[in-house]
Amino acid sequence: FCCGMWRRAAQQAWRRTREAWYDPFSLPSNEQLISFNSSSDVSQWNLNSDRDHGGGSSCNLALLPDKSGALFSGEISLEIDHERAAFSHEHGKTASKSGWCAMRRDVSHMTWELIDFHGVSLR
Repeated sequence: FCCGMWRRAAQQAWRRTREAWYDPFSLPSNEQLISFNSSSDVSQWNLNSDRDHGGGSSCNLALLPDKSGALFSGEISLEIDHERAAFSHEHGKTASKSGWCAMRRDVSHMTWELIDFHGVSLR
């Protein structure tokens, strides 16, 4: 029984691999998940930097003039205000350097079917 079960699983895996090999164009080559083509698209993103933790970094997300996308830009500063620097209770130390910017967005309400995709590309 055990060997038959493994044999069937191997045969199914081989069949899926063979089908994908013979018909590589059956799946879409790409699918747009998030758009940056309007002011409302760009305004849904939250921008963060180490400025909230005593750092001097800043960032910006701006829609391109032709509305073909957005540009995430910023300035990273390793300097930190020691009076406002974050303290790590785990290590018992205060941060001496910093320097980061980030953009994030809540995507929990979006439904994406990504089972057939093997990677995500940001463009």
